Amino acid sequence: MASNDTTSNDTTATTTQGTNMLFEEPYNTILPEMKALSPAELLPINIDIPGAVTTVLGVQPEVIALNDRIAKLPEFNVELPEKLGIYAMALAHAQTLHAMASAPASAIIPLSDEGTTLRATLLTDANALVQRDLMDGNQLKELKGSVGYKNLAFDLQILAQAFRNSAETIQGKCATTPAEVQRAEEIAAQLLKLAGLQEQGPASIVATADIRARAFTLLVNAYNQVRRGVSYLRWDEGDVDTITPSLYGGRATPKKTPDVPAPSPSPVPANPGPSNGSPAPAPASPVPAATGAGLTNGATTGPRAQPFVTQSDIEH
Repeated sequence: MASNDTTSNDTTATTTQGTNMLFEEPYNTILPEMKALSPAELLPINIDIPGAVTTVLGVQPEVIALNDRIAKLPEFNVELPEKLGIYAMALAHAQTLHAMASAPASAIIPLSDEGTTLRATLLTDANALVQRDLMDGNQLKELKGSVGYKNLAFDLQILAQAFRNSAETIQGKCATTPAEVQRAEEIAAQLLKLAGLQEQGPASIVATADIRARAFTLLVNAYNQVRRGVSYLRWDEGDVDTITPSLYGGRATPKKTPDVPAPSPSPVPANPGPSNGSPAPAPASPVPAATGAGLTNGATTGPRAQPFVTQSDIEH
């Protein structure tokens, strides 16, 4: 029975590590590709990044199913279908890093409050287990205290590891749950990242925005190439948008500017008559009035719509 408990806790630890690496490992894998892009190659981010990531991860299985046929297309990078998932996860991680760097300083406070409460709970349970010789107390000697984000983060890591190391002996003998241990590790990781990003300040925001644009460019370029391949293969079936929908398909279109009526011309004031009281002469019109048989503008059919003065008009 103890063996099964140990296996369960080992599985939990492995799952936690896998979750932590799920986004960061693909990010690190393509980091050289991102850095190799020149500024002129970067695409503007004009779509929702979480939506794009979700779309790519959702269509990748169907794309991979066509991989053998896509690979036969001329001048096509056969690695792209498999790499779509890597690009998508890397972009998700880049987006997270930028969001954390761009967040106001107050964003770390709720996380710190949660971590402080959880630290106190874990420490209380750990001390009780030490008193009953169910946990090695030496593991807790490195605790720094809850003052400061970094100290809190390291304490949560130490406490979580202490519970994992004692998983076999404390099984069913304490109130701490595996979910609390996992949450302690998650908070610790986020606190360290936020604290580090805050120390970097505005420079970190610029750097994370740049790397996010690079990850976005790699994903969009790769997806567009794959979509072209699918389009070629599935042209007759007409299901290209079903298999690989456009990443820009759901983007909202800007509202049209309402038509503004042209201002009415200002009325021409009446020409005042001379001082002797005689009526003012009618103004001379420089352009003859158009009639049904009016002057033509050179066209062979119909009268001109807008009369204008020609040399013939002047001579007559």
